[in-house]
Amino acid sequence: MLKNIFFISVFFLGFSNCLADGSFEEQWHKAQKEYVTIKNQYKLYKYDLYCHPFWEKNRCKLEQIINGAPNKNFLNGPVISSTMVWRGFPKSNEYEEIYLKHCISGETKKKLKRFKDTNFLPHKCRAFDCSFGSLVHLFYAATSLEALRGKEPKNIVEFGGGYGNLARIFKMMVPESTIFIIDLPELIVFQAIFLRSTLPGKEVIIHSKAPESFAKGTINLIPVYLLEDIDVKADVFISTFAISETTERLQNLVFKKRFFDADVCYIVGQLNGWGKVGFEGHSFIHSALRNSYRDVKIQPFHVFLDGDFKSYEAIAVKN
Repeated sequence: MLKNIFFISVFFLGFSNCLADGSFEEQWHKAQKEYVTIKNQYKLYKYDLYCHPFWEKNRCKLEQIINGAPNKNFLNGPVISSTMVWRGFPKSNEYEEIYLKHCISGETKKKLKRFKDTNFLPHKCRAFDCSFGSLVHLFYAATSLEALRGKEPKNIVEFGGGYGNLARIFKMMVPESTIFIIDLPELIVFQAIFLRSTLPGKEVIIHSKAPESFAKGTINLIPVYLLEDIDVKADVFISTFAISETTERLQNLVFKKRFFDADVCYIVGQLNGWGKVGFEGHSFIHSALRNSYRDVKIQPFHVFLDGDFKSYEAIAVKN
């Protein structure tokens, strides 16, 4: 059993972090070296068991970016921009702004004031001086914290972390929290670069193998092939679209862990697999939530309501 309350040396955690005290170029080159190790480990497993065909098509393109020259505009490249960067929609932006301004508790509003956006993307949301991507991530974080009903989360597990922006927001809102992102090796590399570049002094660790325990307050990037070996008791489990975009095998592993026994489980996903895109259907995930929690609320998500790609929002809370 992994006990998150214990501090252990970085040596046993796989890769040490230079605590964002190097240049962006140094962070990039460091992550390139780490990628070689986790990719070689990944080869010992069957890709198709952990990587959905949609992402398999993009892995080589992502690898080319990783192995290329350091690029501060990597979020604007065609692959990353189209799959991980939220550009926003007027109706959804208005919904999120109203929620964050008027519908959250005073305690969550205090946490929200700790947030400051990066300069990686333009600040098009004037209300919170942030990008539209950060606006929706603030919505995700606030919704999760509200569901905890005042409890301060110690451990936050995110399944599929995009380029790391939601994890960064959680870390700013709840500085003492220990964060875990479970994702494909290629995506972990971009998360490491982004988080180390934007969170000075915070320890961001890429794990090449499962450690015996995790240091409190760290951000832990965990390749999907280690999921079975990771035993964490979460306060919050969150996955925004990613759990629909993975394989049924990987979903089963998450369900077997009962969403890391989280007090609050917050999931946003695609309804009906989005047709020809071929993501996993939602009924499997909904059934697992209802089998793991008594208090489960599933409703249409406020994004894409007018389009063909409809989505849902699920909030499950332990009684």
